Amino acid sequence: MPGITFGGGDLDEPIIRGASPQNNLFLVDGVQVENIFHELSDSIISPNVIRTFNLHSAAYGAQYGGATGGVIDISLRDPAAQASRWNIDLGQLKSGFLAETALSDSVAVYGAYRHNLAHLFLEEFERGNDVLVFQMPKSRDYVGRLIWRGDTSDITFSALGSWDKTEDKVKEGIANPALLGEQEIRQFDSQSLRFRTELGMNTELTATLSYSRTNQDRRKNIGDFTERNTKTTAMRIQLTHQMGKYNLMFGSNLTFIEHDLRFRGNIIICESFELLCGSVTSQDTALIGDSFQTTELFAVNLFKLTDDIELELGIHTAKDHFLGETFIEPRLGMVIRKSEQSVFYTRTGLYHTSPKPHALLILNSFAEQQEA
Repeated sequence: MPGITFGGGDLDEPIIRGASPQNNLFLVDGVQVENIFHELSDSIISPNVIRTFNLHSAAYGAQYGGATGGVIDISLRDPAAQASRWNIDLGQLKSGFLAETALSDSVAVYGAYRHNLAHLFLEEFERGNDVLVFQMPKSRDYVGRLIWRGDTSDITFSALGSWDKTEDKVKEGIANPALLGEQEIRQFDSQSLRFRTELGMNTELTATLSYSRTNQDRRKNIGDFTERNTKTTAMRIQLTHQMGKYNLMFGSNLTFIEHDLRFRGNIIICESFELLCGSVTSQDTALIGDSFQTTELFAVNLFKLTDDIELELGIHTAKDHFLGETFIEPRLGMVIRKSEQSVFYTRTGLYHTSPKPHALLILNSFAEQQEA
């Protein structure tokens, strides 16, 4: 798509209209995930279970917060109510399977698993530089969903996760090979429980409780390492109501994060826009950690002025309890549909991105070292 590319580096995440990848927001069924791409830029979610994939490159609605880059919003499909499905995909790059079946008239389930096999056929991913050789990344991912359907309500349990390993090896004949090279393992697991019900003919309530865990372990041959562990618990509630030409949406998102950082050696972190860098150093194994809480509220009113003109009014508020800051962000958008081939739109609003938890930990530790 125009204005979108992949950035390379440790995580090959998308750069959307020039914004830092750290400022993007990734959502799967309303649950925020850290990243949805493997090292080779392929998605961690099987395309067999994706219902919708929406990319908002700028000026998105009030239901999205905590991003100044782009928003990638993915919805997984529900298991089929009756039919059974069994797929096996075999390929040189990646292989996997999908199993889907109905357990009863009201209960259905599916599960998908994929494994990267490229390293079995091509050991080296890149020649790298004159010293290092980049090994072909290894990865795997899974996704599963179980749903119970009632007359006006449904309850859904979902689980998804991914695992990645990258490694840099020193070329033969290099002096002091133990001083170079590193290995990194990333793992992500998430579970969510969603309750959805119709409160009336035009009113729907959705509540999603989720828990996710992210681990990133990077180790250098010289013995230095950085191990980052993040546990995130979130509750998202959304109420939608259609009243004539008005489509109303109200919601809240409560997020609680526990973040620990174990390391030995030197860690450098820089702010994306100010280019302000800080570093912490420890010759022995050190541990720094803290908890972070965010409260978000949003309201959206989408209504038609005419058959061709649609206006969107919204407000998003966020309270960052760790930083002690409150953000009030109005949003405005208008869409003019001249025909099926011609659509004109304009959007504006206020947006913010808070520093990532591991960046705050490092910068706070750096500030404490400076004061000492």
